Amino acid sequence: MRFPIQGRPRWARLLAELLLIAAVLAMAIPARKLAAWAYREYQSRPVRGDFGEFLKDKTHPLSLYGSATCAACRSTREYLREQGIPFNDLRIDAQPRAREEWARLGQSSVPVLVTHDLMWVGDQRRRLDAWVASRSGAR
Repeated sequence: MRFPIQGRPRWARLLAELLLIAAVLAMAIPARKLAAWAYREYQSRPVRGDFGEFLKDKTHPLSLYGSATCAACRSTREYLREQGIPFNDLRIDAQPRAREEWARLGQSSVPVLVTHDLMWVGDQRRRLDAWVASRSGAR
């Protein structure tokens, strides 16, 4: 069986190869972006569990583990304050107990938000809004 490209001039074969490479790249770049997005979503997914022990001696039902130098932590703190959502502001860089709790949560980045039954990582405004809405509906 002969492929249509065989027997064609060299320039036509090179052009066909270039078009094939371009088509592969055209598919690979969006696929890479999609894979990166999926990985970020997977990493920041909320984890369900019993996190009550991390809140038992805290004032509010939401804790934010963060640091003073983290931009996402500052952004999350600002958002919580703007929305009037009370939270326990736990600084892992300044409070040894907060750092121990954060380490027991098994996290390696900040901010980490913890409620009685959920934990999630990152500046997650959409999830925060959903959590607030679920608490408002429960009352």
